[in-house]
Amino acid sequence: MMSTGSSRVGIKGPWWGGRMLALFTLALATTLSSCAPAEAEQLGSRAEAAVAADDFLRALTRGRALYAWEHLTPATREELFDGNADEFTRQVTRADWSAFQWEIGPITDYEISWGVHVEVDSAQVPDFLVDSRLAGPYDDIGIVLLVQFVAPGRYAVAGQSLDTDLR
Repeated sequence: MMSTGSSRVGIKGPWWGGRMLALFTLALATTLSSCAPAEAEQLGSRAEAAVAADDFLRALTRGRALYAWEHLTPATREELFDGNADEFTRQVTRADWSAFQWEIGPITDYEISWGVHVEVDSAQVPDFLVDSRLAGPYDDIGIVLLVQFVAPGRYAVAGQSLDTDLR
């Protein structure tokens, strides 16, 4: 015996499937847009960036090169030192840190990093810092270190590109 009509109660015609697909698509799009990650926010604060820059410079001046190495971004390690911690240590050790005294100055928010301006007599700055591009010149009164927070409380210093102007 043949049946006439649909065996499904309440679902008739192709329009229903189209509306269900549209409703499903709208619900999925709404759910996905609410789950989308927000724009990346700058981690850390100006005060934390100042402490991080001071910590990094103290490590360099006190012969703690491997500690300083661990606080470089992976890209900086690779780009400026070919990933060679021994070469970095040699350069830090050869630098004359005896007259290097600094004061943390203004701090600029560069969105992905903090530009920590370090005020120091330019005659006291070891060539290593600028020649290696770990720090950039800051007008005539010091250098700039780029500090990034890779996790809460965990900082890394990023090297400068040749065309970076942080004044």
